[in-house]
Amino acid sequence: MRAFWVVLFLWCCASAAEDGPVKIGPRVGDAAAWGIGESVADLPLKFLDGPAGKLSDYSLRAALVVATIAPDCPVSQKYLPRLAELQKKYDAQHVEFLLLNSSGDAPAMLRTALKRSGLALPVVLDDAAELAQALHAKVTTDVFVLDPGRKLVYRGAIDDQYGIGYERDAASRNYLGDALDAVLAHRAVATAATLAPGCELTFPARPAVASSGAAVTFHNTISRLMQNNCQQCHRPGGVGPFPLQSYNEVKKKANVIRRVTSTRVMPPWFADNSIGHAWANNRRLSDGDLKSLLEWIDAKCPEGEAKDAPPPRVWEKGAEDWNIGTPDAIVQIPQPVKLPAQGTMPYQYIKVQTNFTEDKWVQAVELLPTNPAVVHHAQVFVVTAEGKELSDPTPTNGGRPTSYFAAMVPGETALVFPAGYAKLLPRGCSLTFEVHYVPNGAPASDQIRVGMVFARTAPKFEVKSFDIRTNNLLIKPGDANYSQSTEYTFETPARLLAFQPHMHLRGKAFSFDLILPDGRTEPVLSVPRYDFNWQTSYRLKEPWDIPKGSRLRVTGWYDNSKDNPANPDPTKTIRAGGETTDEMLVGFGEWCARTDE
Repeated sequence: MRAFWVVLFLWCCASAAEDGPVKIGPRVGDAAAWGIGESVADLPLKFLDGPAGKLSDYSLRAALVVATIAPDCPVSQKYLPRLAELQKKYDAQHVEFLLLNSSGDAPAMLRTALKRSGLALPVVLDDAAELAQALHAKVTTDVFVLDPGRKLVYRGAIDDQYGIGYERDAASRNYLGDALDAVLAHRAVATAATLAPGCELTFPARPAVASSGAAVTFHNTISRLMQNNCQQCHRPGGVGPFPLQSYNEVKKKANVIRRVTSTRVMPPWFADNSIGHAWANNRRLSDGDLKSLLEWIDAKCPEGEAKDAPPPRVWEKGAEDWNIGTPDAIVQIPQPVKLPAQGTMPYQYIKVQTNFTEDKWVQAVELLPTNPAVVHHAQVFVVTAEGKELSDPTPTNGGRPTSYFAAMVPGETALVFPAGYAKLLPRGCSLTFEVHYVPNGAPASDQIRVGMVFARTAPKFEVKSFDIRTNNLLIKPGDANYSQSTEYTFETPARLLAFQPHMHLRGKAFSFDLILPDGRTEPVLSVPRYDFNWQTSYRLKEPWDIPKGSRLRVTGWYDNSKDNPANPDPTKTIRAGGETTDEMLVGFGEWCARTDE
């Protein structure tokens, strides 16, 4: 997923904590500074399969495309089918395609990635990164076009359909195709250099000089940071695209880690911690830990002594295991949903009848896909035996006091309530699954299910999910800072538990504010860098009791300009709607009614 990212010119120089953008697309680069017009040395080539060769072997071709790839980079995965399409299109015009792997990935891993994407192209194993450095490759999605004399005529992105933190239905700029068309027509390439969004490459370095015991090493410091802050997702069976458990795994991704941590995109936490209450699920890396991490990367990633490492963290849960323990009941959609290899999909809505003969109180609930790699987020809604949605489809008073029953977002699939708190599941009800699927480079399928653990007795507090929204959105073309607000009045004393902002591709910032009956306003949550790819629920460390008549206001800010790389069409007027290309302003959250006032 899912998502994370920063302006690409910060690739190699980020050294201080500084918030950066979360959506990055291709940018036009300086052709002269990036080697356009220079000749590339006739380097030897070692292939995944087949005999060795050299670059000059392709001098009789009209052009040579060298495309960097990495099977564990999500953006690279999405572009593998596109490379297959381009190879097929230009093969008759004598254009050769080579795939370049400079990440030291295992041959079996590379073969699996090629097979799932339908690619039958030669792969250059560039473990010493000689060719990558000769081409000035920076990321795993860089492509390079060489003429028959090995002169570099284009470098950068394939197109702008996929980037960091976004994806489009189709590309609006086809950089590689345009470059090849120009070369074949003996014309100059109009846009010869772009900065491609992808995962930064980390090249081999000379062995680090032994340091004193006080220096930061992987074993004495960084391994602990990875365990505490990264491995929940970055492990086998986790939702992260690559593991970060061993020294070699972390060192290999050092430049990616530098970017996403120095810009505070990873670990994923987008709230302003200076506003509102303390959060129970705060993932933000401390300033001290971030400083140690960046110092370690700048020192060329010294390994240190294994005796200084903490015991390995044991992750018992895999992709097929439940984080809530063994469920008392599991409800699964009846048939797998099939996904294409590329593009986007509309939300899927599947209704499933349950067979509960009595009301159930749900202590823990978890949504678990059979293929987590293709599920962006999902929700489950309850429809009673009488056909009434517990989440009333017509909000009143600015919102709905009862909304979703269960939800999963990137990195969060399970919800376990403390003793005395539970959700009601009425007898004979049906469940409606709303699932946002994301194709990831190969045909796939998923058959999502929801698991539940029941409380043995009725709870003191019934947990409900509020939904504060407005359809009064009218975002003009090019408007980079449109804002809208709406609010909901609690008609009973309430206990607030969690808050989740929700907008779509043009959303850029979000806030919750509480207006008390005496007129005072208290800030609840500020998310200055909203990211659609991380539908985070911000959970209070301590419940917040508010009086009857309190109003919860939500405000969203939107960027409908061409500078938003996720924007499907900055020339359109945007209104509220359910499709991802429409917009929404919704403040979800959890609360309980109180009877002590």
